[in-house]
Amino acid sequence: VFYGVNEGEEELYYHDIESGQQHVLKSTDANFPVSMKIDPNQNVELTLSRDGEKVFFGISAVVSKPNGMSADAVEIWHAKDKMIFPDRKLSATVKYPQYLAVWYPKSAIVRQISTTEQRWVMLSGNQDYALVADPIHYNPQYKWIADMDYYLVHLATGKRELFLKGHSGLINHMGI
Repeated sequence: VFYGVNEGEEELYYHDIESGQQHVLKSTDANFPVSMKIDPNQNVELTLSRDGEKVFFGISAVVSKPNGMSADAVEIWHAKDKMIFPDRKLSATVKYPQYLAVWYPKSAIVRQISTTEQRWVMLSGNQDYALVADPIHYNPQYKWIADMDYYLVHLATGKRELFLKGHSGLINHMGI
């Protein structure tokens, strides 16, 4: 599994040594998430699943998100804000947030796993499922780490269902 560039566009390559088949994934493919592109340059590592059947990689929006804050912006703080002003300002500097995606090369299925609303991700041991959550959904709140609603995502079908509501967001309180 490796990234490549063809005609200025990022591509993913998966080569099966046993069969000799090579599969290529492009952001322009019909099965690719709409308005997204392959993005190898940020925080999501390109990895092959333990069973060798899935490729996990980073994607980002084709169009940058508007940051809505200028360097001389007035600091406006509100008690109901999900994030305090310095955190919102830092978040606004990321023009192309990156999300986790999965590709099944042999069946040509591509699914976006994490989203703007559900950025927190934990893969199951066999990597067929993912738990996703929104770490700031219950903010503002008094806890060091906010509670989260956890959704179970079946990677092959893309089906998302509420798994656990209002559970602790502490990493050592949730595990697979």
